[in-house]
Amino acid sequence: MAWVQPTLAFPKAEQYAFLYENAHLLMLSWERDNAKFLFLIVDQKDGELVLDYPGERFTNTVLDTIENIFLIQVQEESGEAKRYALGSYFVAGSRRYGAYYERETESEEPNVVLFRIEGEAPDLSLEVLDEDEYQEVAQIFVEQHNELHVSQRDS
Repeated sequence: MAWVQPTLAFPKAEQYAFLYENAHLLMLSWERDNAKFLFLIVDQKDGELVLDYPGERFTNTVLDTIENIFLIQVQEESGEAKRYALGSYFVAGSRRYGAYYERETESEEPNVVLFRIEGEAPDLSLEVLDEDEYQEVAQIFVEQHNELHVSQRDS
C-alpha cells in the first residue's frame, strides 16, 4: 500500500509569505488565539509550496523581531489609510529596512514601500526615509528582489 502525500489547507488562517534576510518564509496566523506559526518555503511549483520547519530558535528569533512591525497602517497624504504587511526584512549597509506591500489591493503586483527599522526587538519602530535614502535603499531592494515592484517617490 503506497502512502499518498496529503494536501493541507488552513482556511481560517491568515497566510503571509515574506523574506527575513535571505530566508523565504510563510507565516500562518490565527487571530482568535493570536497564534503564529512560521515555515521555511523550500520550493514552489505549480501553485504548491513545499514547506519545512525552520526550528524553534529561528522561529522565536524571527517572530520576536517582526511581530510588532509586521502589520502596519499608513496614513497617505490624501488622508486615506492603507494597510500593509511586511514583505521583506533586510539589511543594507549597517541599517535594517522593511519593505511593505499593500494588503488590500486588486493589483496583481502590489506597490511596495520602504521604511527604516530602528530600535531593538520587541520595541522596534519604523522611520520614514528621506528622498536620497529612499532611492538608495530602493535600488538595493530591487537588486535583491527584482520580482517585486517598489513605489518610486515623486521628486
